[in-house]
Amino acid sequence: MNGVGAILLVILASTGLVVWWPSTRHWISALRFESRARWRRKNYDLHRLVGFLASLLLMFVAVTGAYFAFPKTYENIVAWVAQEPSVLLAPRTPVGASHKMNLYAIYATAVQALPVGETTLLTFPQQKDAPFPLRRMLPEDWRRTGDNLVYIDQYTGRVIRVNYHRELPWPIRLTRDIYPLHFGTFGGNFTRVLWILVGLAPVILYVTGVLMCWNGTILPALRRRRRQRESVPYEPVTVA
Repeated sequence: MNGVGAILLVILASTGLVVWWPSTRHWISALRFESRARWRRKNYDLHRLVGFLASLLLMFVAVTGAYFAFPKTYENIVAWVAQEPSVLLAPRTPVGASHKMNLYAIYATAVQALPVGETTLLTFPQQKDAPFPLRRMLPEDWRRTGDNLVYIDQYTGRVIRVNYHRELPWPIRLTRDIYPLHFGTFGGNFTRVLWILVGLAPVILYVTGVLMCWNGTILPALRRRRRQRESVPYEPVTVA
């Protein structure tokens, strides 16, 4: 349902831009907000202004959000365009003895394998054959949780793999970057606040759009129907 809703949002935003576009000469005037006008004109201007400013970002957030509903479809499309794999799966390890390595030793080994940067996340394995993934953020990383991973065997404590995000092929980087692009967890607090405002834009567009429909279509129809009822002459009924 979320994926279908995201696709519908892309259609609404793109068709809204087509409806909004006045002409090449008058597009600047379409961005005006008449603060001294009546509330109906203010509602109309607010709808057009918010729709124009948020439409491109809404489509971007919707397109990236649909990935979480249809990940295989997105990954297959990226792999088809690039003609190379678009996903790098986490490694698997042989299941060892019931005794596992000390957590401090796991962390120390991971930091030694990738000494530069700041640790942001250490995830516990969810399966018996899964390693410990440690995420590190380097100075050039733009995601707030970092883009680099160190995988440590939970039984032996050895380093299995080190993934530097900048060294991965671009199809894999693209699919890995969809998460921060969708949630706005990049670029600091500015993008996070901007993404919050973009998330509120559909609510504003919905309310102002309903008011426009009420004032332009429903209310005139109700008034015409009332005038028609009032214009019908009253004929008294005579009972024999």
